[in-house]
Amino acid sequence: GSKATVIYREGHSVGDNRNTLLRWCEENGVKQAIMLDDDISGMQMYNKEVLKDGQSVRKLFETCFKIAQQCKATVFGSYPVSNPLMMSSTVTVNNIMIGTFLGILDTSLRFDARYRVKEDYELCLRVMSQGGNVLRFNNMAPRARHKSQGGSWDHVYIDQGYLTEEMITREYYQWLYTAITRAR
Repeated sequence: GSKATVIYREGHSVGDNRNTLLRWCEENGVKQAIMLDDDISGMQMYNKEVLKDGQSVRKLFETCFKIAQQCKATVFGSYPVSNPLMMSSTVTVNNIMIGTFLGILDTSLRFDARYRVKEDYELCLRVMSQGGNVLRFNNMAPRARHKSQGGSWDHVYIDQGYLTEEMITREYYQWLYTAITRAR
């Protein structure tokens, strides 16, 4: 049967919460971890197949770990949005990924908890700047349960209204990125 462990510690950021999981893994001898957002319903493959059942997804992740080890990667992930026009059959080294789906081959790594968002970018950049490899599987992307995913609409209209300099913050750019990536 399956075994579940509930790990709880209130974090102040996504990175802080991810570090709780990595600390638990390291303390319990777990060398590798997969981190998925809680709204993932399956993995969209480049060939348009969608893997939803646990056994298929588990086999996919096992294959990803093997390839990442062969490429001497510390972190791996997938193409950020399920958009077949942007996906390809390739695997690339040292590309930035969003943390919707991340494989960690060294659970002693830590996210920078100072970042409230985009801690995954920071981790990828830090691994690469220290000479490590980050592997991106461009042939797959997580499928989210959101009603609107990347590439969902023919047209996206953004009414941002009047903006002052103080209103243009990191959160604004994240909102803008999300809005723009809804277009095909």
